[in-house]
Amino acid sequence: MWLANNPLQAAQLSISNPPAGARWFQSESNVITWQDTGSSAAGYEVRLDRGNGKWVKLGSAGKSAKSFTWRTTGPATESAVISVVALNAKGAQLSTGASGPFQVVLPATSFSGMTWKVRPAGTGGPGPNHWDAHAAWIDSKGFLHLRIFKANGQWKCGEVETTKKLGFGEYRFWVDGRIDRLDKNLVLGLFPYPNADVGPDGTHEIDIEFARWGGNAPIGNYTVWPTTPNLKQTTFAFEFTLNGDFSTHVFTWMQKSILFQSLHGHYDDNTNEFSSWLFAPNDATARVSGAAMPMHINFWLFQGKPPTDGKEAEIVIEKFSFKPA
Repeated sequence: MWLANNPLQAAQLSISNPPAGARWFQSESNVITWQDTGSSAAGYEVRLDRGNGKWVKLGSAGKSAKSFTWRTTGPATESAVISVVALNAKGAQLSTGASGPFQVVLPATSFSGMTWKVRPAGTGGPGPNHWDAHAAWIDSKGFLHLRIFKANGQWKCGEVETTKKLGFGEYRFWVDGRIDRLDKNLVLGLFPYPNADVGPDGTHEIDIEFARWGGNAPIGNYTVWPTTPNLKQTTFAFEFTLNGDFSTHVFTWMQKSILFQSLHGHYDDNTNEFSSWLFAPNDATARVSGAAMPMHINFWLFQGKPPTDGKEAEIVIEKFSFKPA
């Protein structure tokens, strides 16, 4: 029998990677590293506990090894632990060391019953920003996380979009996080956006955005973009204070109108509505798109400027639902 948390054993063998709190993505190769201060091991065994108290062997390494490469597998967990066991020539345990808890997460390619594309690493608008596929992931509950973080001196942002185009109907988002308290340079966007075959940037888009645009503007923004670039967008901006960490945001897109709504808490109806706006222009053909578009969710920095508080930020989307009209 072996115990990964035995203090005498841990003093002889320690794990340097993964560090506690690390986030490893399924299907990516990650290197487990350790230091052994004097067990005279003939070899090592690498094991994983996903937080359920069950240790699974990942593989073995030779006596001179100080690392093991694991092509990370699911399921997702927020409490994975790695243990490295030093063994003698007869296979008996000499010492063991354990990592702190870390996360195994899934790429954000499947969420709320839909298939999504994750924006890859690169630089571009909006912002412009540095985008990173590791800024979006799915946790063990199936929730979508979007994070703005700093790596190698650069701030990174995340975006996902559905592979399928969606049209008229109800779009509903269950959001976790105090979006009413976002730093003035942070932007959360929930929006269908046109591909090139539908229209250029600045047309067709339907936005729910939470941003102060680098200043003191109201944090809530509902915006509808026209179907042609010679017209201007129409925006309804509003201030609000959430009564907790959870909120629901909805737009119902019809042929001649779009109804926007925001609610305290998570609901599939109109309970606890704190903001709404009906956009129903007389010239609906020019103002309300009729083209199906991919649904986008992004979390980014206004004009690419870092958060004024210098802190990384994270938003969770528990659920997205679409009900065709």
